[in-house]
Amino acid sequence: MTTVDTEKQQRFLTDGSFLFENVLDPQLITKLNNISEEVLARQEQAHFEEQRTTGSMVLINWDMVYQYSGIAKLVAHPKMIKALAELGFSHPKFGHGRIIS
Repeated sequence: MTTVDTEKQQRFLTDGSFLFENVLDPQLITKLNNISEEVLARQEQAHFEEQRTTGSMVLINWDMVYQYSGIAKLVAHPKMIKALAELGFSHPKFGHGRIIS
């Protein structure tokens, strides 16, 4: 069981984010980058025009988790779960995410 790191948790609450380093191995990062590039390449130009301020806001839903094993590995990665627990999220849930570029 991972205990909450109150210093990290406070920084997360204050800053709205916290950077954990070396959580994902380089191979998974490469796989996720390739998935993102593939998914972005499939988007119509209108998508990017609608999302002009972000460049993209592609929904990652359960269908994509099943389609791309790299996303599933990210969502359920043991080091990711541990990092979330350190911030106080002992039972994280995945609903959806976004590819933002």
